Amino acid sequence: MFTAAGNQQAMPASLAIAAVTTLGYAGILAGPALIGFVAHASSLNLAFGGLGCFMLLIAASARLGAATRPA
Repeated sequence: MFTAAGNQQAMPASLAIAAVTTLGYAGILAGPALIGFVAHASSLNLAFGGLGCFMLLIAASARLGAATRPA
């Protein structure tokens, strides 16, 4: 993520790295709270199952994005 942010041309690299870092910290803080909220509303199995599905979706979308990017 940091390499991709540094290599893009839409904004200065320093601002792009800061944006990636901010999103990473936001995920670290909000992720466990979101898992707890879903687990409280339904079950822990469903919360972790949804997390696994979401991670697979992210991996698939990253692969699609890399395949459609011009060389």
